[in-house]
Amino acid sequence: MDHSPERDQLVFSEDFLFDLINTHPLSSIKDAQTKKYIQMNYLWAENLGFDSTEELIGLTVDDITYKEQSRIWGAKDIFIHLRDEQQKKIKRLDDQTKISKECVNFDHILFDSEGFLILEETRKIPIISFKTEKVVAIFTYGQNTTLQLSLFNLLDLYKKYYPETQAIKQLLRYLRLDKYFTETPTLTEMRLLITMRQDPRHKCAAKALGLAVGTVEVYAHKLRDKLTTDLNNVLAGLRTIPHV
Repeated sequence: MDHSPERDQLVFSEDFLFDLINTHPLSSIKDAQTKKYIQMNYLWAENLGFDSTEELIGLTVDDITYKEQSRIWGAKDIFIHLRDEQQKKIKRLDDQTKISKECVNFDHILFDSEGFLILEETRKIPIISFKTEKVVAIFTYGQNTTLQLSLFNLLDLYKKYYPETQAIKQLLRYLRLDKYFTETPTLTEMRLLITMRQDPRHKCAAKALGLAVGTVEVYAHKLRDKLTTDLNNVLAGLRTIPHV
């Protein structure tokens, strides 16, 4: 591997590159000219809902995004818009990487095969030919930074891409707390649940949410009525979730 200090670019041997793909879960290689995928890590393929990496070889980002989102959400307007915007952004950044011959860093939101939101920090690296010194491929790898989000921010993101009730259901599924609910909590009840994760006292929750103590007591009672177990058990489970 040759790493030039003057330009932010990498030159790999083919064997090293494929070894790198196999060891990094959020990584892929695509042809710089055709934009078709040459290789992708098998775990990331599973996240996209594919059975094997072989299904992805020869596909473009348009092909993958269409298959992925059609499989999960069908033709919902919000995801059609998200798909189109992501396609444009990824293709634009691929072109930027190819033309500049330098790494490109960006953040973006993805969804796995269960519809769970993934916030990813991504880097695109140009792969330079030894012979022609042209960009022949683009190596992309990412880091899942979802756990760096607070639960309040995560809830807001789910609300951005799902209708409110569905957003709460998806977040509860992601947190593996849906099994404790006989009925989906309201947005206020969900915010109360997240707030009580830090301190279950009604007085403290009221101060944090800007509500009267009596109002919090009413919402807490409604929340308990929707549970199959004691609220303290749900809060104990919520505290094990590694979010800030």
